[in-house]
Amino acid sequence: MSSPSGQLFGAASCRWPLLRLYRTGTLNKILLEKARDQKIIKGKKLRLDTTVIEANIHHPTDSSLIRDGIRVVTRIIKKIAAVNEDAAEGFRDRSRSARKTMLSILKFAGRRTDEAKEEVKDAVKHLVDIGKKVVSDANNVLLRLKNPIESQVEAVSENIGKAKERVLDKLKSATDILDKVITQTIQVLSGTTHIKNRIVSVFDPEARPISKGKISKPTEFGYKVQIEEAAGSLVTGYDVFVGNPGDSTLLNDAVERHEAIFHAPPKELAADRVYADRNQERALKDAGVYRIAIPYKGSKSQERRAEEHKPYFKRLQRWRAGGEAKISLLKRKYGLDRSIYRGFDGTQCWVAEGILTHNLRMMARQMG
Repeated sequence: MSSPSGQLFGAASCRWPLLRLYRTGTLNKILLEKARDQKIIKGKKLRLDTTVIEANIHHPTDSSLIRDGIRVVTRIIKKIAAVNEDAAEGFRDRSRSARKTMLSILKFAGRRTDEAKEEVKDAVKHLVDIGKKVVSDANNVLLRLKNPIESQVEAVSENIGKAKERVLDKLKSATDILDKVITQTIQVLSGTTHIKNRIVSVFDPEARPISKGKISKPTEFGYKVQIEEAAGSLVTGYDVFVGNPGDSTLLNDAVERHEAIFHAPPKELAADRVYADRNQERALKDAGVYRIAIPYKGSKSQERRAEEHKPYFKRLQRWRAGGEAKISLLKRKYGLDRSIYRGFDGTQCWVAEGILTHNLRMMARQMG
């Protein structure tokens, strides 16, 4: 998946060869093959777990997102106006009005009365109106810039040269994102709270709200990450996802990545109950995974309860619990708590860098 945010705001988009190697996991794969050849890691067991790497964004509210969008669009058009004033003719800077409206929303929200709630709603509607005017003005600027006949466009093209298309892409992307934020805010005002692919950041529009059942953080904003380990303290596989796909759908890909490193599927596999899927389990056993320790959810048959009390199942579940400690280590010491790079591509790079650094240190420790 491409990253519009990486192109829009200058974040790491993995366009350099080394960063592409990071994003695709090629460097980590080379390291793991070396560790496999030297018997540092063994591929007989595999454990899986998922977590969330948070995007480097502030807590999103509808009003703050609209204000962010107005600021971004205004900033881009000001840069265009600095090159040629005629190109940005008719665009009005509404940043001050947006800021004042935002401050009034914060003021009303602190009162927590029914009257204050109505005042907040009215202020948000006013902010929506400001955002619509900014989108309309920005679209007029885009039309003017895209028309090659007008003299001001030729002046802009002459002054910014090859950067012209990049500037147009930035402005179009920023305008589209602001328009989507306005649309979803109108939906919320009308009573719709469940919005598919909801934007939670103007600066990282691919980030998503993800719930993992944490009491301290009921909802996190960022990307889902799966961490895969074999015996030997190294992370042998990982994947980054936009949104929150079901964990049970990720099993096959994890086993395929394991097989690509060790040239055979794992003999034993352990994961927590969110991975439970009877059809997937049968398919994995047919593929050569001999023992699978994934507790079933809900009511269980007497035969299944007996299976989950067997020594091998309990042993693998105890080993699986170590995966949570590994995720905690990766978050505390290797940056997987929050991605400083923006966008899906940037987050893939950030995760790859953290895991490669961890694996290098673990491998050096075991070889030393």
